Amino acid sequence: MATNFFTASELVAVFSPLLALAVNLLLRRQQDKAKTLIIGQCFSFIGALFAMFFALFFAMTQPGALHPPEPIFGVLNFDPLSSCVLTCITFIAFVVTSFSERYLGGDKTRLSFLTQITTLSCSSALLALSENIVLSLICWHFLSWGIWRMMRLRNSARQSSNIVLAHHLSSDLLLLLGVALTLSWLGTASFSQMAARVADLASPVSIFDSTIPISKATLIAILLIVSFSIKSALFPFHRWLLATLDAPTPLSGLLHAGVVNVSAIMAYHTMPVLQEAPAALLLWAALATISAVLGTLSVSAQPDVKRKLVFSTVGQMGFMSLQCACGAVPLALFHVIAHGLFKCHMFLQSGSGIAEGLAKRSYFHGQGAKNGRVLSAIFILSSALLCALAAIYYLGSAGFSAVSALVSAAALFCTSPVLSRIGLRMLLPIWSGILILAVASSFVGKSLEHLVWWPQNSALLASVLVLFAASTLLLLMGRRSQFVKALYVHALNGFYVDEIAAAFSSWFWWKIDKQRLG
Repeated sequence: MATNFFTASELVAVFSPLLALAVNLLLRRQQDKAKTLIIGQCFSFIGALFAMFFALFFAMTQPGALHPPEPIFGVLNFDPLSSCVLTCITFIAFVVTSFSERYLGGDKTRLSFLTQITTLSCSSALLALSENIVLSLICWHFLSWGIWRMMRLRNSARQSSNIVLAHHLSSDLLLLLGVALTLSWLGTASFSQMAARVADLASPVSIFDSTIPISKATLIAILLIVSFSIKSALFPFHRWLLATLDAPTPLSGLLHAGVVNVSAIMAYHTMPVLQEAPAALLLWAALATISAVLGTLSVSAQPDVKRKLVFSTVGQMGFMSLQCACGAVPLALFHVIAHGLFKCHMFLQSGSGIAEGLAKRSYFHGQGAKNGRVLSAIFILSSALLCALAAIYYLGSAGFSAVSALVSAAALFCTSPVLSRIGLRMLLPIWSGILILAVASSFVGKSLEHLVWWPQNSALLASVLVLFAASTLLLLMGRRSQFVKALYVHALNGFYVDEIAAAFSSWFWWKIDKQRLG
């Protein structure tokens, strides 16, 4: 009975948007079609929400009770972990669809925009639930196709859409090659059966009776990792994410909240293969670290709100990919949910961000200036205490949740300068809210660890955290040096990736035209 109710709720979440798209073919009025799509997304979110609460309850009381004996329709896997991700996807899709219906009021492309949003959300949902690598590849490509179609709805974004399409097709091609090799060498398209057959990937690659000194697992892992890195807009593949700034704000909210995060879902599915290639994971960790550092530095220098959010996503996807490369899959999936909700909110309210910032600055200006140092000391000491308590509790019982709690608590140190503008009466509600979020985040992170586990490289993640801390300290100590001033200029220009790519593209097409005319 429990499994049947859970499965029915998941099916409602998956097929409600598809049913809304089918009903739209029978309707004539655009207003009715828009409302139908919103209602479909609403039912999808409600179904996913019921399934998630039901799954988490039985996961804590009766572990394993909700796992179906075989995939639904042979390709969909309904479990507690996928229900959490599905709830996040459907909620973001419902919010973005409702926002877009008002945001694009009077725009002739509104209905097409809403239809494409529904298509993207369905593709992301099926990707999260997929048990078949071929279905995942199809959904992966539909995301690329949907983004390109949505950008081309505006004439001003058509040139930028070509940049987006080129990056995503490259990612699709690499994933296609990885999937083809996986099917050829493992003989199965099921993710659940990969772990039992990965031993077959230990042998070296042979091409035309010649042996290449690289294992089959490493070759597949490199193809998958580069594909994931492009889709996640890691540095230096983030140029396509900058190009999407020409698109309407709701699309940016959906991209940053849902599309760039799907790499963590695919990494979770293909982790049995990735774990057999430690060298490839180290390469991914290095690329993720560079992306996290340079993305974060670029955020601090950008004067434009939406460019700040783009580089913020680049840095956040670096952290997420680093977690995947270290085997901390629960942290990565929790990061996907938290980042998706946060970034969607930031983009949808970016239009009023400047006005809100001016109002807050005017309201808090001068308050607490006298007590700024005292409040900062209280805030930093209490944050350090939270770090210590989290470390003592979690290091002995929950493994990687300790790292999550430490990173979350350490991030509070960055907010201490704002205390110079607020009063003592504001410190209590702010700190209370932070404590509530910290406790809730730790609880959810620990719950996800019970739902999924992979071998973890804690030494690698700890080394990178030390690198981040050392870099931050050096920047603070030398903030008036010429090096930091020069670094600010480079960060302001996004380390010139966009300019270098544009120059290379111009040179490439100039060579093509020259050969054609010659």
